Amino acid sequence: MEYFNSISVSDKDKLISINNLVDDNREDMVDEWVNSSKLKYLVAATNMTTQEFKDEHAYKIFNFFYTYTTTSHHSQTCPTAKALLVKYKSTEDIIQFLTIACTEFKNIFLRLIVSMDIELKPKLDIFSIFANLFDLNLTALIAEYTTHLELIIKNNKAHLDLFENNAVVSKTDAKGIITFSSAAYSKLTGFKSSELVGKSHKLLRHPEVSSRVYEQMWKRLKKGKQWQGKLMNYTKNKELFFIHAKIIPTFDLYHNIVGYTAIRTNETDSINARTDGLTGIMNRLDFDNNLSTLTNKMAKFTLVMIDIDFFKDVNDNHGHVIGDEVLKHFTDVVGKVIRPTDIFARWGGEEFALILKDTENNFQAHIEAVERIRKVIEDYEFPTIGNKTASFGMVSYSDDFDSVLSFVDAADKCLYHAKGNGRNCIAFKTDISSQPEIFHAK
Repeated sequence: MEYFNSISVSDKDKLISINNLVDDNREDMVDEWVNSSKLKYLVAATNMTTQEFKDEHAYKIFNFFYTYTTTSHHSQTCPTAKALLVKYKSTEDIIQFLTIACTEFKNIFLRLIVSMDIELKPKLDIFSIFANLFDLNLTALIAEYTTHLELIIKNNKAHLDLFENNAVVSKTDAKGIITFSSAAYSKLTGFKSSELVGKSHKLLRHPEVSSRVYEQMWKRLKKGKQWQGKLMNYTKNKELFFIHAKIIPTFDLYHNIVGYTAIRTNETDSINARTDGLTGIMNRLDFDNNLSTLTNKMAKFTLVMIDIDFFKDVNDNHGHVIGDEVLKHFTDVVGKVIRPTDIFARWGGEEFALILKDTENNFQAHIEAVERIRKVIEDYEFPTIGNKTASFGMVSYSDDFDSVLSFVDAADKCLYHAKGNGRNCIAFKTDISSQPEIFHAK
């Protein structure tokens, strides 16, 4: 303000005289600014597109500076300050953004002045006045943004403390070396943050988890993709715990991977609730953990998804009480046929899941075992409703599957193939790339 008031009346007239020129070129000037290479990198760091930045911020900044340079009556606060602070989390990032972005914007203004069709002396005077005003206002704006940022950090300290003490989070550099461990993660693992930082997560790796699991995980992460799944780990005291982890790559302005952030859910305590309340067999949560354990070990086994055919008709025609009784009888029938080493669980509703473990992984023997289960169900006389059948989808595990989810999905697709081919049959896949086939008993 002080500098503006020191400008002579004639020079103020010179500034005001370019209003029409600026208005005529406003769109082109903003386009040139937002599409400059330096600004594009800065905008990318906010996860906004160039168009989003242009729509939400560019014109406001243009009008802010334009007002500063053409009148002595202007707002002291840039309307985009607080909005941009949400995008940039540190003082250094904000200062970098303001310095580079506003300098680029100033240069566009000055190039416009150079192009003006007026005498050289007035042109140089206007050029100098604009340059000084921009530089002064940029300094003031940086101070304003920094003040806002410090206030936000102060107000959010309670939220940051809450995150630190409850979120099970760690961060690593691009090589997998831990750079940050939340208090909650340290509490879970038994390691102090100082004992984790500078180390890799191999420190926590359970010896029975196959190295292939981590190879698949790193293969995805290094491609810039997220990875999620369940893992067994050891605490500092060698106590077993289960986590569901989601790992997200982090990038610099040039989209290079600079590290990874892992967010975890501790599922160890919830494993205590292992039993399905209705049937008394294993529930889905515990089955999922068994499934994760076996895939972590790269064990040889077959997954079978089972669905009682037309079970909705039982509930519709006889009521849910009879439907529940059918589920209990179904569980008893299957439980008497499977081996002690097999894992049988209620997946949900009328759907069940079965793991057939075998050191030889004889898939043909597994198909024959499931056929025996199918036949026993078909021949069983259920109280009240009589005979009932079931459909089966099965897949043998191999390290070709890049996650537990893709493995389960393959078994699910086989199940739907069986249901789509008349039900009361078995559909299977011999490998990850093959199409489901229907088993025909001899």
